[in-house]
Parts: sequence; C-alpha cells; structure tokens
Amino acid sequence: MFDKIKIIENFLTEQDFQEITSIKLNEVKDKEKKVYHNKIFKNGAIEPSCLKKETIQRLHDNYHSTAFQILKELI
Repeated sequence: MFDKIKIIENFLTEQDFQEITSIKLNEVKDKEKKVYHNKIFKNGAIEPSCLKKETIQRLHDNYHSTAFQILKELI
C-alpha cells in the first residue's frame, strides 16, 4: 500500500518531543476506546483534547506546512 517513506532526523525540537512524549492520557479499560482530537479552527479558535492550547498552536506553527509538503511528496 505504501511504497514511499521519508526519514527526517530530529524533525521535532527537543522541547516539542519531550512535551509530546510526556503527555499523560487517561486510562482506557478493556473493550473501551478513547480518541483524542486537538483542533484549530479556521477562525483561530483552539479546542484542546490532550495538549495545552499553547502547545497545539506551536506545533501547528512549526510543523504544519512541512508535514503537508512531505505528504505531497509521498503521494
């Protein structure tokens, strides 16, 4: 299905990597599912699910355009 990959060393800054890897998520019991969904709306409003609003905005500012460019290269 996927025949292309792109490896990017240190894509995230150390701060962003540490913050993402230290997220504390709620416990999910057997036969349950939990979906976390952080949103940024076109009007700039942010709806957090598991990240702080400041983190969501920073991740968007730093990585959104680069991530979409990588996706375009891979399709």
